[in-house]
Order: sequence, then C-alpha cells, then structure tokens
Amino acid sequence: MGSLLYEGLFRLDEQLQPQPCLCQSYTYDPAALTYTFTLRSGVTFSDGSPLTAADAAAVLWRAKSSQRYGARLSNAADFSAGDGTLTVTLSSPDTGFPALLDIPIVKSGTEGSLVPVGTGPYVLSTAGEGAGLTARADWWGGGGQPAERIALAEARDRDAMLYLFSSHDVQLITADLIGTDPITATGNISYRDADTTVLHYVGFNVRRAPFSDIAVRRALALASTGPRWPARCSPDTPGPLSSRCRPSPRSIPTSWRRSTPTTASPRPWPPPASPPASPGPRRCW
Repeated sequence: MGSLLYEGLFRLDEQLQPQPCLCQSYTYDPAALTYTFTLRSGVTFSDGSPLTAADAAAVLWRAKSSQRYGARLSNAADFSAGDGTLTVTLSSPDTGFPALLDIPIVKSGTEGSLVPVGTGPYVLSTAGEGAGLTARADWWGGGGQPAERIALAEARDRDAMLYLFSSHDVQLITADLIGTDPITATGNISYRDADTTVLHYVGFNVRRAPFSDIAVRRALALASTGPRWPARCSPDTPGPLSSRCRPSPRSIPTSWRRSTPTTASPRPWPPPASPPASPGPRRCW
C-alpha cells in the first residue's frame, strides 16, 4: 500500500535496474564522487505543495540515521539541496548508487505524522465511507487509476483477516506462499504473483551428505538454471560452511556484479561410446 502513497527518486524494474521516478535525470562526477539529481518538475504532494530538493535531502538525512536504511546509505557523506537539484557526495566510488534511492520521499515536517504526506497516485482518506485510498486527480503521472477508491478494512489478527476474506467483505489480501508461516485460504479464490525485491537465501552444508557429494552439487547447479530459481550455484567453490549459490544476473543490477557465474553445459544422454583403448602393458596394484 505504501507504493500507492509514496514514491522514491527511482523505482526498480523487474530486473532490479533503477528507473527515474521523482528524479528526471542525473549526472555522476567520478573524480569528485558526486551525483547531481535533477528533480522532476510539476510534482506536488497530496496536499498540493510542490516537491522540493530540500524535501528529498531531509528524507535522505533522516534515512541515513535510521536502522532500516542506515547501511544502505553508509557510503553517502553529504546531501545538499539546490534549485531543483539534489547533490549527493559519496565516500567511495559507487556507480550503482541510484539503485539504492527507491526510498519513499515525504514532505519535510510531516515525517513524524502517523501518515506522512507523499507524492503517490493515491491519498489516504478517513471521512465519508470510512478509511480508504482515493485516487489523486492532480497526480503528476496523470489520472485514470485502476480504481477511484480502495476501501480499507481493519483486522485485529490473522484469523480475522481470513474471515473477512472468506466472507467476501475483503477482496484482496497479501499472502507469502513460500514463507515460514504461509497464509492458506480455501474456496473460490485466485492467486496473482507480484514482483518484490525480497531475496531468499538458500545455504548448504557441504561437509555433510548429500551436499558433500560434488555430483549432487553439480546436479543442483543444472537444476537451478530454470526461471523459478532465483540463484545459480557454483558447486566447486572452495570453502567450509558456505552457500554454493550466488544471485543470478537478473537478481541484482549490472553495476553491482563482481563476477558472473557460469552455467554448466548440458551433456548428451546416453553418453557417446568411448573409442577402444589401444593395447598396451597392464599394471596390477
């Protein structure tokens, strides 16, 4: 729901590549370790006030000192606001820094509110028919949202949420079907996959069976090249209790890659017959 209320300077596409959102364009000076981001013109917050570089700088300073975004912005040394531009000075080179700037931008001075003011296509409303999201007619991206209003229902716990869903009082819920405690629902329902930036890590103890067998690790490497696997395996990487899986090229931005794992070539089956060995001396051991 947050993405309907708030937007970042960039958004990540299906390949996790940064695409401009509130940022119109940017330049990078590698010698000065400085990014200059030009904000999109004509963007307003849901209260009608214009988006400024000071708003963006204030959000990033606050994010840098937060537990959630502190590590992400640890390489940023300074954020300074200009006339429609935001300048970020880094401590060390980072050509992939824009991919880190999908942090929601809120109006400066409202970050301590229960619902800060954002620039997204919807605004939270509580009057009239109760709590809900109402489409903004003045959104910078244009009107014509899929729904003019999205009603919100309160559920005190998971069982209450499932009851509202099964009784059709609620038509949409989020469900992590591969989590440790997945939501299960029965009846006339349908599931739709939604892309996220959540990375599932799978580790293997290569000192114990069956993964101590290199043939098993090679088989897993071949199996993991399908579209349903987010990782490719490197079965012969030395080291003790470490994962033999690394994120695939489509899982991280190109500029973040340190190495590109290779894909094992398929072997024909049945294998070709070996040529007869030439006669020679035999040794017994």
